[in-house]
Parts: sequence; C-alpha cells; structure tokens
Amino acid sequence: MTTNIFSFIVVLSVLILVHELGHFLVARLFGVGVLKFSLGFGPRIAGKTIGITDYRLSAIPLGGYVKMVGDEPDAEILPEDIPLSFNHKPLLNRFLIVAAGPFSNLLLAVVIFFGLFLITGIPILNPVIGKIDSASPAALAGIQISDRVTAINGRAIDSWETMAGMIASSQGRDLTLTLLRQGQPLDVVVTPQPKPSKNIFGESVDRYVIGVMSSGDAHCGVDGPQHRQTDSGNRIHQDAGRPHYDC
Repeated sequence: MTTNIFSFIVVLSVLILVHELGHFLVARLFGVGVLKFSLGFGPRIAGKTIGITDYRLSAIPLGGYVKMVGDEPDAEILPEDIPLSFNHKPLLNRFLIVAAGPFSNLLLAVVIFFGLFLITGIPILNPVIGKIDSASPAALAGIQISDRVTAINGRAIDSWETMAGMIASSQGRDLTLTLLRQGQPLDVVVTPQPKPSKNIFGESVDRYVIGVMSSGDAHCGVDGPQHRQTDSGNRIHQDAGRPHYDC
C-alpha cells in the first residue's frame, strides 16, 4: 500500500512538473515574467530564487503552479512590469502559454511510448496458422494448424501482415506457399477466394482470403515495408489456441 502511494506521488509529480514546465518555458519565450514555479501546493519547504522567479518545492505534492506577472485580470500592474505582464501580451501568445501545459503532457506520452517501442520493439504476429475454415482454399490445399508460412511465390514471409497482404492482393491467382511443418519444408498451391467485407468507408468490397487465422504467436521487432528487424529471443507468450486475424 505504501509503495503504491509513493509510486502514485512520483508519477503525479512528474506529470505536474512537465505540465508546469510547458507553461513556464513558453511564458519565458514570449517575455512573460514568472514569479513562482512551484511543484506542489501549500507552504514552501525548499527552493531557490533566480532573478525574479522563486523555484520552490511545496508541502503538498498533489499539484503545482506557475505564477506569472499580471496573470490576474484585476491585479494592479506597475508601469515597469507591463512588458512582463501576461494579460498585456497578444491573445495568440496567451493562448499558446495556456496550451503549452497539456501539449507538454501529450508530448511526454509520445516520448514514453516511442522509448518503450525503441527498447522492447513492436509486437509482430508470426505467420503461423492457428485455425483453418472447413472447405476453405487452405483446407483443400492441405494446410494444417501450426504450419508456418515461410514464403509465397518464392518471396520470404516473416510476418502475418505481409502474408495477409500478399493473399489479399492476389486477385484470385494461384499462390505457392512454402510451409514449415515439424521442421520440414513443404510447398502447397492455394487459390484465394473472394470474401465480402466492408472498407473503412462502409462500402462493400471483395477481399481475397484462403480461410486461415493466426495462432497469435508473435515476436518483438521493428516491422516496415523496407526494413524489418526482429529479436527472436524476445517472445510474446499468448494463448496459441485463440486465433487472431483471418486471411
């Protein structure tokens, strides 16, 4: 329980720090004076004043704030402080200062996810058969569950997405699938059949399929049309009995 509370406070503090830092940096960019940059609310427990800004750590770590010169509409502003006043800046500048906090949190989320994908990789489905529809082209061709498709018409296949794309674009032409079954290569010829489906606009279209579904077996890597890099040692353990994505 104590660990959970501590973790919550740490995560919240990071989010608040990034949020308020966004306000602070953009305010300074547009020449707005910042009187206080506080992580937390309540009494000041530590900090340092640099220039006119009091950088402080406050007692209650459940928030934070940036206090700018002239950020209160009814506050009296000394003539010498008008160039530093928030409310005396153009509307666009004030909008950007206010929006900088949420935008900084959004940017933080993007950086975190990008970092995770960079370190752990992106889950990529392996071209391993998990289910075969009865009387489908795959069943008629003799394809079996747990077969791994290693090539189509001589082109190497290392992801379910690539395999599904080649089947869908076949226009019903015969395809030679190279399978790996119990460690032994095997070639079969399969003829994709059209299957009625809808595109992203809700229009009815025919999608060519052979009647198979993925086993859900996957690996982590970077998958792209020009570059594909995988880490065979970093496996994702899924329920092999549950099929995913038909083609």
